[in-house]
Amino acid sequence: MLAVLAGVEAFLRATETRLSLDLIHIQAIPKIAADLDRQPHPRVMFLGNSLTRDGINEDVFKRELLAQGVGPISLRRVFPDNTQIREWYYAFRRFFVNRSHLPDYLILSCHPTSLEDHATFSIYEVARHWADSSDVREVFRADVTVFGDQVEFLLSRFSVAFANRPRISNRVLHAVVPGYGQLARRINTTRNEMRRREMASGEHFELTYKRLARFAQLARDHHVRLILVAMPAGAPYTVDPGLIEAARASGVTFLDLHDAPGLPPERYSDGTHLDPQGAEIYSRYLARNLAPVFRRGSSSPRQPTPGP
Repeated sequence: MLAVLAGVEAFLRATETRLSLDLIHIQAIPKIAADLDRQPHPRVMFLGNSLTRDGINEDVFKRELLAQGVGPISLRRVFPDNTQIREWYYAFRRFFVNRSHLPDYLILSCHPTSLEDHATFSIYEVARHWADSSDVREVFRADVTVFGDQVEFLLSRFSVAFANRPRISNRVLHAVVPGYGQLARRINTTRNEMRRREMASGEHFELTYKRLARFAQLARDHHVRLILVAMPAGAPYTVDPGLIEAARASGVTFLDLHDAPGLPPERYSDGTHLDPQGAEIYSRYLARNLAPVFRRGSSSPRQPTPGP
């Protein structure tokens, strides 16, 4: 049995990136960060998930900034799937702060629920990809506080096979269930929204953003301007006023662009993610709203600039 387990572990260590394109992207993050660090200022890094991957066209964004009198800029994107505030915090620490590859602007481009303290996250993914060895104490203190979860965290750090169990299951389901990818994304989006509504309906429940404040402090400590952007995600939603207040209290720029004009339902490939044409429309709108921030270094919440 031990020999079989060792063989599986060795095989997965050699072939891990074949499990998903997302793993190829994750393993490229150190190179992306180092490459941006070699580029001229101002350096802009987008950090998000699949909404950022599908919703932002870099070339369109940069051209529109130039048209707005801003630039040229150096721009890169990091967009690991199904990631939220906790993964982004540790990714920023590990690949940017700890390696001194610091952008001038770090833009968290996402659905606002990804910034809430109760946003779901994967213990396995944090252990395998995001937390550095020096982060383990902080992870156990702030994010993985239950003993059983801490054991799984440690196992995921040492075992590729254990850490990738969800990805292996996902790979199998993609192979045998038609349309599983789109279905899974819709289920995750619906589940997160239902959980948020259930928690918010509690008599004494209040959405909190302590992890965002921690992220903002880390960015300030290293002179990186943090910007939050609420992205369109198909279904209408309302931004929690507490998020706007938390951003203001932390000195973080917040842009509410979730209702960007010119994006009818047919511009979403699966009801949540923008299609290529939708990404072009949104990227121009995003650039127009970020142009004053880049010009003035503003750190106060703003209203969207009319468009498209």
